[in-house]
Amino acid sequence: MVRSTMPPGASFWWITLPLLVNTLLFSAVIAVINSVQVFEPVALITQGGPVNATNVVTYHIRRVGIERAQGGLGSAMAVMLMLSLIVCVSALFSLVNRRDSE
Repeated sequence: MVRSTMPPGASFWWITLPLLVNTLLFSAVIAVINSVQVFEPVALITQGGPVNATNVVTYHIRRVGIERAQGGLGSAMAVMLMLSLIVCVSALFSLVNRRDSE
């Protein structure tokens, strides 16, 4: 019988986790994007809720851009949201690429 020379738990860090990195990256990117797309439940059920308790960024952008008729401000907020998503997703990709290059 051949015994492993790795300490207990080391097989997870050296074998399992490196094989799951791409799947975890995909799941993280989808989770970040889905967290921003929570517009419909807020708009249909609570309209921002009592004292803005359930207000989210996308609903606030709609409220500013359409209801308050400040299209320029709403557009600027949407562009800033897009840029923050790009920064977040690129940070996730760079984290995985840095790990792959080691």
